[in-house]
Amino acid sequence: MKKAQLRIGETIITLLIFFILLGMGLIFYVKFKSVSLEQKLQDQDQINTLNIAAQVKFFPEIQCTFLGTEISDCLDKYKIIAFSQLVELNDPNNRLNQYYSSLFPNTLVTVYVISSGDEQVYPLFGRNTTAESKGLDILSIPTAVYDPINDIYEFGYMKIEVFV
Repeated sequence: MKKAQLRIGETIITLLIFFILLGMGLIFYVKFKSVSLEQKLQDQDQINTLNIAAQVKFFPEIQCTFLGTEISDCLDKYKIIAFSQLVELNDPNNRLNQYYSSLFPNTLVTVYVISSGDEQVYPLFGRNTTAESKGLDILSIPTAVYDPINDIYEFGYMKIEVFV
């Protein structure tokens, strides 16, 4: 009778150790999968930011044109100023701002023009949703800014902030 009890005890301890190891393996697997999923979500957010940047960079509303032909990697300074004034970020009833904000939700787009050491800031569209977001992807794209009145090119960059 004692040998049988000893064997049952050994079997129970073996099963207990097996289930503990199985549980630890399951916990490790779940943690690994959640980290992998978070990485995929971050990658998707970055791809989304790059897609938005590609679309905004080639807006005909702000791009340089010469005789009806668009010039690549160039923004028109006065088109930027006019567009910025039309959109008026502070006015929640502005239909143009609502339109672009619906095209690019949770995105704030600003153009910075650096000329003669001064930095001029032109907010294009979007809204700052920092309070409701869990993160922020920022992408700055350098570009030439053409001043057609003075016929000069200035350095500028477009800052795209996507709240994720």
